[in-house]
Amino acid sequence: MNATAFFDRYEIDYTQSLDQKGLGSVYMAKDRETDAKVAVKTIELHPMFDKGETLARYQKAMELSHPVLLPYFDICRFPNEETIQHFVPMPYIEGNNLQQEIPSLSFQQKNEILKSVLEGLLYLHENGTVWQNLRADHILLQQVQDIYIPLFINYGAVSPFPKAYFSNYEYLAPEQLSEQAQEASDRRTDIWAFGVLAFEIFTGQLPFGKKSPQTPNRRIMERIFADELPELFGQIPETYGHIIRKCLQKDPNARWASIEEIETYLQEHPVAKKAAAAREVGMLEALEKMGEDYVEQKPKTDKIPFFERKIKRKPSRPIQWWEPFFWIGLATLVGYLLSKL
Repeated sequence: MNATAFFDRYEIDYTQSLDQKGLGSVYMAKDRETDAKVAVKTIELHPMFDKGETLARYQKAMELSHPVLLPYFDICRFPNEETIQHFVPMPYIEGNNLQQEIPSLSFQQKNEILKSVLEGLLYLHENGTVWQNLRADHILLQQVQDIYIPLFINYGAVSPFPKAYFSNYEYLAPEQLSEQAQEASDRRTDIWAFGVLAFEIFTGQLPFGKKSPQTPNRRIMERIFADELPELFGQIPETYGHIIRKCLQKDPNARWASIEEIETYLQEHPVAKKAAAAREVGMLEALEKMGEDYVEQKPKTDKIPFFERKIKRKPSRPIQWWEPFFWIGLATLVGYLLSKL
């Protein structure tokens, strides 16, 4: 589809931003042929940066079909001298992404969502693709009564992405951050990312920290390369605790060999709601265990608290009989002298 045909069909409302970050933005649009709401992802890259990975990824995605994959209608690539623009129309999904919904999900819903994610990953791997960009905010949730159906976005990678492609490192495996990152991505990087996702779903926290001005990518990368795994919090079920530990092994060969292995383990080990020795962990304790720089703030003043102040006054004394006359006379004298000036 050329640019004229694309813009004749799709009317993009640039005032209705659905998602703006990383290498692309998503806007509400209207399909003039069907009069239906659609979402259009726009990606703008410099010609020196675009090596065809974006076009290949979405072309591959259009060949795939699975209940947990959000379908793409087309991929339109419009190159010019300064930029290469990509437009990807897709169905518009009401609701939030998984990251936004985690606090409100029940234990059962979390368990079912993770099982569906495993099914989707297995399908991708069996069809020669590696997601590479698995994140909670890259999973849309379509709600049907009390059931949430996860829908993958940004899938279909057929070749490894360079490290510069990623705006943050929260879900990246150590090998994706290495100097040989472009040769390192395979199924085991998706398995690492699944461990990060499961950790986040059950704890509400990311195991190596969330990117922020206080926690830049460099610091997250240091934690990923650290020798010790983050401690699993008490709210993670024992079965998933074992799965996460094995997913987050620094050595790719020490992780699960395949998604099928994880699914088999889940089938053989029923998921209890909590670990046998589970304990609730408070928010501050959780942040400390993640390595966040929580520093207890103490008042930087030595002032005595208001309600503890003791106001000291001199003892009062009775007024002498002559004092009023003295002060009146003094005031009269001063007024007289001033009038003579």
